[in-house]
Amino acid sequence: MASNETPNLIDKEDDSCEVPDMDLDFHIQFPTPGYAGSNSTEEENGNTTDKKAIEKIWPVSGYDDKDAAKDTKEDKEIVVILLGWAGSKHKNLSKYSDIYLKRGCIVLRYITPVKALFVQTGKLPVLSNRLIHLISDLQLESHPIFFHVFSNGGSFTYASILRELYKMQDKLCLDIRGTIFDSAPTPRNLGKCFGAVSNIFENFGVVRFLIASIAVLLIVIQVFWMHFKSAIQLCLWGEQLSSLDPVKYHIEEIPLRNWLGRLGKMRNHHYLFLYSDNDDLIPWTLVEEFADIAATQGNYVVKRKFAGLYSLHDENHQ
Repeated sequence: MASNETPNLIDKEDDSCEVPDMDLDFHIQFPTPGYAGSNSTEEENGNTTDKKAIEKIWPVSGYDDKDAAKDTKEDKEIVVILLGWAGSKHKNLSKYSDIYLKRGCIVLRYITPVKALFVQTGKLPVLSNRLIHLISDLQLESHPIFFHVFSNGGSFTYASILRELYKMQDKLCLDIRGTIFDSAPTPRNLGKCFGAVSNIFENFGVVRFLIASIAVLLIVIQVFWMHFKSAIQLCLWGEQLSSLDPVKYHIEEIPLRNWLGRLGKMRNHHYLFLYSDNDDLIPWTLVEEFADIAATQGNYVVKRKFAGLYSLHDENHQ
């Protein structure tokens, strides 16, 4: 298995997307040339390219063919982008990389900094924008792309990526074929935030509960301050035309507003939901509710519930 790691650099001349204190935490791997064997171009009647690609990707489908995971029409390797959960490490995601590398896929792993998910959420769109440009810089935007999204942390990032793609649709477009949601998505609340942060700092013993309490308090203060400031600005100065400036990239104050709505807007899309019925943080009923809503909107949805295997949320991935 060959692995290529690309330096964490993105066109430094583009200051509009610069976040000085946050580098992209990514790792990219390419399958060993010739590992997967020959690529067949035969197409069965009624089978679309998307369906064939998906059969190569879904890790629970039982597909065991060693043929190269390539788009049969364009002869391009499938790209799988792993979006890690809050506090995850690349060593946690490496076993998922192996699954896709063995299927002949290019694998890009990305982990959003915890502070960008919970405290400094205004930087999330900027990081998402940089990740999209990274994909373009690697010349992968025309490859068939699948996202494997872990927990709500990865879902926040994915929702932000979709929003940025919508904003730049006239300039850059990704060929997204399907999405795997792993223990996600579910609506946010303070209880889930507290549980997520305490899980991230589980090695700190009882101190983790103090850290989680402070984080939740900061989130509450941040939300109230953002809405208060927006109300004051609207009352005193009204809306500003500067928000339309196409040159300067504005950091959004409430980037996660309606994040679930963004995930649910896709049509004719392929979804796979993986979840446990014994998850202490992500209720399976809410995951299924989102999946059912996606199915009613004309999407192809597959649900895989694992019965009684786990109790702690992070153990579902690790």
